[in-house]
Amino acid sequence: MIRQHGEVAEVTGRFVRVRVQRRSACDRCHLRHGCGAGVFARAFPGGHVDIELPASRRWRTGDRVTVALPEGGLLRAAAIAYLVPLIAMLAGTLALAAWGEGGSIAGGLGGFAAGCLAARWLGRCAGRGNRFQPVLVEQVPDTVCSAGYQGRQGEGG
Repeated sequence: MIRQHGEVAEVTGRFVRVRVQRRSACDRCHLRHGCGAGVFARAFPGGHVDIELPASRRWRTGDRVTVALPEGGLLRAAAIAYLVPLIAMLAGTLALAAWGEGGSIAGGLGGFAAGCLAARWLGRCAGRGNRFQPVLVEQVPDTVCSAGYQGRQGEGG
């Protein structure tokens, strides 16, 4: 399971909105060099992501919690989102390659569009279960959470 500490931002009926700190995979974004993911982090400012989850128990605004996501679900979701359109685009390109460069371009664009629609459909079908859904695992003490979540506008945790 992939775990991330967060804070309950809002409780509405049977759902809670949890705010988790946005992180890069390698923690080099703050150095302004590396793979280039920091460019996107600067283009879309905001150091947190809000996730709406079903409330498994009574939570209060401000509770520090752990959110977990099964690793297998994350890998399946990434494969559906990236590989399906890519494979469909390549298949479309090869299918119309006999009609020259224009056919290859049209086939690639058509295949990509069809792949995006297929990925959307597959994602909805796969998402009907709880495999892709993050879950609230536990409430954590503030001392544990202070290292994993910095709070709003840099306040301590």
